[in-house]
Amino acid sequence: MPYVSRRTFGILAAAESLALLASGCRFIAPPDELASENNERKTSLLSPLAGDDHISLEVFFVHVPLGDEKTAESIWNDVDEQQFSVETRRRLAQHGFRVGVASGALPKTLQELLDANGSTSAAEESDSTDTGETQPMASRQELRLRPGGKGEIVPCPPRDSLTLMTVDGKELTGRTLHAAQGRFIIRCQAEGDGRVRVSLTPQIQHGEVRRRFVGGDGAFRPDIAQDKIEFEELAIAAQLAPGQMIVAGALPVPLSSLARDFLTDPSSGKPVQKLLVLRLMQSQYDDALTDAMADGT
Repeated sequence: MPYVSRRTFGILAAAESLALLASGCRFIAPPDELASENNERKTSLLSPLAGDDHISLEVFFVHVPLGDEKTAESIWNDVDEQQFSVETRRRLAQHGFRVGVASGALPKTLQELLDANGSTSAAEESDSTDTGETQPMASRQELRLRPGGKGEIVPCPPRDSLTLMTVDGKELTGRTLHAAQGRFIIRCQAEGDGRVRVSLTPQIQHGEVRRRFVGGDGAFRPDIAQDKIEFEELAIAAQLAPGQMIVAGALPVPLSSLARDFLTDPSSGKPVQKLLVLRLMQSQYDDALTDAMADGT
């Protein structure tokens, strides 16, 4: 191997770094964040800004007093649960989840709730708890991710203690977790035809915050976080075209389930159930459109 001086090596390394940046690669990908929405944008489908390489999604939470199945069902009436296989629905139902896909306009009841008393503020951990009022509420946020990236949706406030019930085949097991909080890990992958494959994977973070080293991209980096339990077998995944949305909620039974841990909030004294709606906004990731732009047509 020929000798390369330190100065020459530095120049070559800098040139390689510039080439990587020009090709869109990043050495350290910062976590994607929930972006706050301007109230004037409402719930219309929005086109991403020119040159913006993010995938934009709308995240809605509908808060309904536990036991008010009429409001929840009025939303489910506009949802196609058959978009998921029987096996997927069975596996999710064992853990209390109900899922489906809706197209076009928002379910009528959700739109009415947003118009009446909806919120468009960005999610804050301190705002996770519900007011406990009997009138249902709805909130809306915008989530922007890079293709192939991931983000987090926090549907519930942290709990001092959580009894985790899981089903493996016909076996029901339980364990107690301390300082626990449920999250959905969201991943997006552009399909090249304008559609995006979106997946939501339940995850629980629990226990003391500890310092550890996490491997990735051939290197280790320090990470300060809680222990994590990710339920990959319960991932909710669908290919969405712009305007389509994933809807996830908790079944009335079983009363103790992973879905109840994620999508109910008893902290106010008046338990509230939540419906999560995740809608894909306008997508610029269409191979035909990209080729046309490259050709200048």
